Amino acid sequence: MTLRGHKGPTSKTCTHRKYQLTCEDYDALVAHHHGRCGVCGIAADTAPMGLFIDHESVVGDWAVRGLLCNRCNSSLHHMSSPEAAAYLASPWYLTALPAKGLRLKAESEPPDGAVVHLPAQNLTWERTGRHWHCTNNARRRNPLSWRELNRRYGPFNIRVLST
Repeated sequence: MTLRGHKGPTSKTCTHRKYQLTCEDYDALVAHHHGRCGVCGIAADTAPMGLFIDHESVVGDWAVRGLLCNRCNSSLHHMSSPEAAAYLASPWYLTALPAKGLRLKAESEPPDGAVVHLPAQNLTWERTGRHWHCTNNARRRNPLSWRELNRRYGPFNIRVLST
């Protein structure tokens, strides 16, 4: 089965990590779709480029809708089929993440001087004025807004350490 970016449970380089998915989450996503495209139903083995992770970019990289073949991934928003409408109406993350006890909406922004931690990435961010600055990773130089922090890493990943 051709599953793009999944190298196994011990790999730290799986591309599904970009979407805040663990290997177990990714395996659950594949099982949910029975290893097939969520719209046309083509099997991963027969899809020319395998299956891709599809997400709602407006919500965030973590908002994974499902798996799509290249053709459906490229043309999803131009399709008018009942299958495409059903796929868009029931994104995977809306049921999978709450089932794990994870929240989907951001908490209100902590006050100036607050510190938050993202355990999955081992990142610590501190609020200074209107922006959040990463304090333990020199490669993350650009400050982020609270909205962008939640959009990029998922609201369920953020733990407030101090306010």
